[in-house]
Amino acid sequence: MAFLYRLVSPLLLLLALPFLFANRKLRRGWRQRFGVYDRSFEDLGQPRVWLHGASAGDLLALQPVIDALRTARPGISIIASTMTESGQEMARARGRGIDRLIYVPWDVPFAVRRAFAAIAPDALVLEYTEIWPNLIHEASRRGV
Repeated sequence: MAFLYRLVSPLLLLLALPFLFANRKLRRGWRQRFGVYDRSFEDLGQPRVWLHGASAGDLLALQPVIDALRTARPGISIIASTMTESGQEMARARGRGIDRLIYVPWDVPFAVRRAFAAIAPDALVLEYTEIWPNLIHEASRRGV
């Protein structure tokens, strides 16, 4: 089943693109959504933890995790990703302890591979019950 999803997810994205472009919550960050990041992550130290919360509320729910990580491991680098513009805005306004804020890539193999190659996380934390099969598969494949 996972193999089938990896195979058809690019086609599903292609079919969904007109609707995604029309969604006002998803209008920004298109390069990042395809796994292309303008800034390098090389300036961030290790270990790197990638926290993903799709929306503003999800990212707020991750704040205690961020605070605990900062307390337990002061030198850790935290990359947070969101799916929506409101999540980005909330993280910029109220998020503490985030070293880099990005948009999560679309859950298609090529975008996810690019994102993992750029970010090189040591851990991935997904908030809520959303399922990101390609993101999870790539994390597993890389031992993250």
